[in-house]
Amino acid sequence: MSEQKEMLADAVIRLFRDAGEAAAAAEKRGWQQALWSQVEELGLPLVLVAESAGGVGGDWEDAGVVLQAAGLYAIPLPVGEAMLAARLAADARLELAPGAASIAVEVHGALTRDADGLRFSGYLANVPWGRDVRSIVTVLPHESKTHVVVLARSEAISVIEAVNTASEPRDTLEFRNAPVLAAPSSAPEAAALQDYAALLRVAQTLGALEGALHRSIDYARERKQFGRAIGQFQAVQQQLAQCSVQKCAVASTNISRPKGSKMTASKLPLTIAGDELSPMIGGFLSKRLLTPTRISTFEDS
Repeated sequence: MSEQKEMLADAVIRLFRDAGEAAAAAEKRGWQQALWSQVEELGLPLVLVAESAGGVGGDWEDAGVVLQAAGLYAIPLPVGEAMLAARLAADARLELAPGAASIAVEVHGALTRDADGLRFSGYLANVPWGRDVRSIVTVLPHESKTHVVVLARSEAISVIEAVNTASEPRDTLEFRNAPVLAAPSSAPEAAALQDYAALLRVAQTLGALEGALHRSIDYARERKQFGRAIGQFQAVQQQLAQCSVQKCAVASTNISRPKGSKMTASKLPLTIAGDELSPMIGGFLSKRLLTPTRISTFEDS
């Protein structure tokens, strides 16, 4: 890991570790503005924006460091979505309004042009934190070109609130003849928005699996049954090994994408890896997992 990534990882882990428990406890009360202000102060939404455009100048490996930490500490904020939204807007030379931004992958509608410019009519489904953010960035075709489109949440005529299985907001917003900021873009993120949105989840999932695995290992060492730690029982060791294989499978998708390569983040080898590999390496992994050691860092993944 480079010195820049180490500094970023240290700063992000300190922020999320200290804030994670309090944010999770307060999540039911709604949007965590205090924590979001700290996220913005650290410059995390601008990690993927070039320095020449006022950003941090990081890459997708840097984004992975941030997102794994967000997953590890279960941060209930659209950190990844804001990073991708800022990247899309900057590449299209569009300016986002101050405040949080999200992305929309499920778009039902079209752009039209009138004397005042481009407008959007339709709805955006399953928008992460749609009720809370100020701007929503998506991608739409117009005049045979891919356009990055920025919509103001305040222009929505209705917001249907919903949540995912983690109780995070996933809202549907309807727009009618709403003014937008839009510009053509040839950025890879614009050409494959769904894949890059999936890549955000891969990184967060890796962090969440890391946390779940090590909490399980700690419990298996501490909990005793029939006079010994339950981690010494083969059935428990097998379950821990399977969890480790799943984590390795997620890590194998790698948050970084080599320049010029085709990225298909949606094809994850989770089930195959878990079913086929764990019986073969379960014994080896269980010994390694239950041997006291440091928690693996992001560069180890």
